[in-house]
Amino acid sequence: MLPKERGPSPAPAFKLAVVSPEPSFLLLRADYPRIRPVAVFDRWTRPELLTRWWPPVAELDLRVGGRYRFSWPEGGWELEGEYLSLVPSTEIAFSWRWKHEPNLVCVVKVTIEPREARGATLFVRQGPYADSPQGVEQRQGHLDSWEFFLPRIAESPGASGSGDSRRIVSPTASAGGTTP
Repeated sequence: MLPKERGPSPAPAFKLAVVSPEPSFLLLRADYPRIRPVAVFDRWTRPELLTRWWPPVAELDLRVGGRYRFSWPEGGWELEGEYLSLVPSTEIAFSWRWKHEPNLVCVVKVTIEPREARGATLFVRQGPYADSPQGVEQRQGHLDSWEFFLPRIAESPGASGSGDSRRIVSPTASAGGTTP
């Protein structure tokens, strides 16, 4: 016996697509039908939310020209850069440099748009990548990482208290959103 129809199934919590195959840039689209744009922005800009889906340690000076440092102490990885653009609930751009690869610098631009029905669409544009085997490898490594981390935005809890033992350094200036 077939189960009774109960109406349409709920929208998935997350959907990711590579938008552009252009080798010098990576462009990804992530759909979050259950998360409002301001909440997606907060997950990128509030250390206590950022550390739930991406780095275990996040230090941010959240203003244009401010610096950030993300680290994964267990692996000895450190990512650092400077905020280039901040538009509350809409856009974040920052330079990207791994401490162990100081000569490989790129820019990440995150754009957040409201979806027609509800939720948010996130675009991540990263590059430029060199037209070389090293550039292809770097681009693929970033794609693999985004494919791992971006779904965690949908899985991460909201702004409720965490009881988390991760070290967090709060921003010295707010870019908007719901930062206290």
